[in-house]
Amino acid sequence: MSRISRRAFMGATASAVGAGILGFNPARVEPGFSGGGLFPGEGVTVWHPDATSGRTVSIEAVQTMMDRGLAALSGETDPVRALERLLPGLSAQSKVAVKINLIASPMRCWTRWEVVQALVNRLTQTLDGAFPPGNITIYDQHDLASHGYTADRFPGVVLSSENSCTSGVMIPTPGTPSELSRFITEADFLINCPVLKNHNANQFTLAMKNHYGSVNPSAWCGDYDGMLSINAAPDIKGKTALVILDGLFGTYVGGLDGGPDNWTLFPGGTPRRLFVATDPCVAEYLGQAVINEQRQVIGLTPLVDYYLYRAGSPPYELGITDPGAMNLSFVDASVVNAPTAPHPASLRLLPASPNPFTASTTWMLDVRSPQPVRAVICDLMGREVAILASRDVGSGAHPLRWDGRGAGGRLMPPGVYVLAVHGEAVRLTSPVSLLR
Repeated sequence: MSRISRRAFMGATASAVGAGILGFNPARVEPGFSGGGLFPGEGVTVWHPDATSGRTVSIEAVQTMMDRGLAALSGETDPVRALERLLPGLSAQSKVAVKINLIASPMRCWTRWEVVQALVNRLTQTLDGAFPPGNITIYDQHDLASHGYTADRFPGVVLSSENSCTSGVMIPTPGTPSELSRFITEADFLINCPVLKNHNANQFTLAMKNHYGSVNPSAWCGDYDGMLSINAAPDIKGKTALVILDGLFGTYVGGLDGGPDNWTLFPGGTPRRLFVATDPCVAEYLGQAVINEQRQVIGLTPLVDYYLYRAGSPPYELGITDPGAMNLSFVDASVVNAPTAPHPASLRLLPASPNPFTASTTWMLDVRSPQPVRAVICDLMGREVAILASRDVGSGAHPLRWDGRGAGGRLMPPGVYVLAVHGEAVRLTSPVSLLR
């Protein structure tokens, strides 16, 4: 697994980057803090260059992304064991509610069934394969079948195109109390599967806004007190075991010309990412950063949230909101866990130094046997922005220097970039943060 642990993911908030192969270093959590789930402040961004091709999704790549994300977050190497750790106390009688987001049409940006199927595949393998599919409910108040959530893809799983807000449990939202979905009140664990989108009234529509679809009435757009109150409800806050933000596709301009079907998609079937956390605030932060990164690329003003930092404070305490107190990781899911013979260690790549950087940074590539090497810088959309090497190299140490410039010598915008080194039988990656 290629994994880089960092305390801030991108932009001006980035700080020191260090390598981490085993579990997270614990994020800083104040005594008595109640939010963030099992691993407050921790989050994983998983990327796979082959996850999408146009509007087509690779089921195999998404399953690998899910497995790597669950393993990285939990510290377990096996994804099934990882889920068992992330759902403490799971039994054959436990019920799991999965909230998805299907407000956009099937041709646009919604929680892809491939992502949820990858999750359900592993969930039904827990307890030595004894966890009943019938104890899983996937729900939204929009039509599931037209978005690919069908019985043949989810055999035995409860699929509901209504949120069933008939629990009798009322959330004291401002002015008008909201009734909570019975799928949540009857569940032991809640998994929030939002999609990467921006918004007009709320700026962003990610993990927290996804639960507008878990209550009735749900018309809280632009009402941050309402949104935070919903997420702080004991059944939501206390049962949220996992947040999986679907960033295979996404929108970064929206709200000007109608609903989500008119919002601007990321280019070229990107970003090809999943964001995995137990802390909804961390998932929110990571999604916001990616949206603003794309906006900055094309010269748009970054969006500003008006709720995230409030979410981490009393009375809500939904999670960690200070980037300096977060512990974040990046996983390139296309990299195999271990090199294969006959070249088990033909290349070794040392982390970039300095990292983050402003003017230039250098990786050291240790070549154990002569071979052709291609080293390129890519952005997190998978787009190649610079070529550092493309030649036969001999044995020894070879510096790979990047000055933060792309093709034609243009300065690249601040953000996270990935060095990808291709050898004869090895592919290595190493991310770096560029500041301006």
